[in-house]
Amino acid sequence: MTEPALRLDGVSKSFAVRGGARTDRVHAVRGVDLTVLPGQTVALVGESGSGKSTVARIAVRLAEPDAGTVTIAGRDVTHLRPRELGPLRRDVQMVFQDPYASLDPRMRVSSILLEPLRAHGQVEKGTAERRVAELLETVGLRAEDGDRYPHAFSGGQRQRIAIARALALRPRLLVLDEPVSALDVSVQAQILALLRSLQEQLGLAYLFITHDLHVAREVSQRIAVMHLGRVVEEGTAHQVFTDPVHPYTRALLSAAPVADPRSRGTRQRIVLSGDLPSVLEPPSGCGFRTRCWLARAECAVHDPALEPHRSHQAACLFPEELDATG
Repeated sequence: MTEPALRLDGVSKSFAVRGGARTDRVHAVRGVDLTVLPGQTVALVGESGSGKSTVARIAVRLAEPDAGTVTIAGRDVTHLRPRELGPLRRDVQMVFQDPYASLDPRMRVSSILLEPLRAHGQVEKGTAERRVAELLETVGLRAEDGDRYPHAFSGGQRQRIAIARALALRPRLLVLDEPVSALDVSVQAQILALLRSLQEQLGLAYLFITHDLHVAREVSQRIAVMHLGRVVEEGTAHQVFTDPVHPYTRALLSAAPVADPRSRGTRQRIVLSGDLPSVLEPPSGCGFRTRCWLARAECAVHDPALEPHRSHQAACLFPEELDATG
C-alpha cells in the first residue's frame, strides 16, 4: 500500500483572542481528516476564515495542533520539537500567497535559493552556482537571474523564485497557500501550468489551498471543502463539481463565475440568508445551519460527521433533501 505523502487525523487548533479584560478562543480547525498521496493534488477550498491556511501551517509544522496527528511520509511529526524539524523540512516545503513579501529584498536570488541548502549542509564547494542555475531553469527563469534582486522581477517571476526555493531541498510534498491569488489571470495560468509540469517531472504531492473553485478544479484530483474549521465535503474534483452533496458546497458553486455565457441561464444562484456564524461563538450542532435553507430542528442538536453519501463524503444530516431540490 502506498504511504501517504501527508495524512491529518482528527486535527484541531484554537487560538486565544484577547478583547479588553476578556479572552476568547477561536476554534480555527476542528477535527480535520485529510490524506494526500504521492503525486496527487488535493485542493482545500472555502471562504476566508474557514481554517484553510491554519491547516496549511499545521501540515508543515509551522503550527502545532491541539489535538490529532500529522503524518508525513509515514512519520508522525505532530509533536516534534523545533530542533527536530530539520529532517521534516527536507520532505515538505511551503509556498506562500504573497510573492512580494515572501522574498527578502536585501538578498540576491542566488542567496535566497542557497539559504535552505546551507541551513541543511547541502552546499558543496564549487556546486552552488550550478545548483542555482538548475533551480532557476527548472521554474522557467534564466541562470543569470541569480545575480538580481527580487525587486527586478514581476509578481509571477517572484512566485517562480519562491517555488524554486521550495524545491531546493527536493521535497516530496509542497503545501501551496493561495499561490496564484495575488497574480493576474494570465500569469495565474502560467504558474498553474508550471506546477503541473513540475509534478509530472518530480512526482510531487501538493496540498493546494485556494478560495477559487475554478483553480481548484483545474489543478486537483481531489477537493476538500472547509466551512468554519471543518471539512464538510470531500471527493474527487469531478464528484464535488458535478454532484455536490453538502448545501454549502452547492451555494459556493452557484456563486462562482461561469466562463461560458450559454451556461449562465441554466444555473440556479443560491442566495444565502440568515446570520453569519461567528468563529468566536459558533452555532450549536451544524455550523452551517444558520444559513442553510434545508435546516431542521435536529441540525441545532447534532454536529454531523463526514460520512459517505452517494459517490463521496459530506457532513450533513439530510443530504437527501439537497437531492430533492435539484
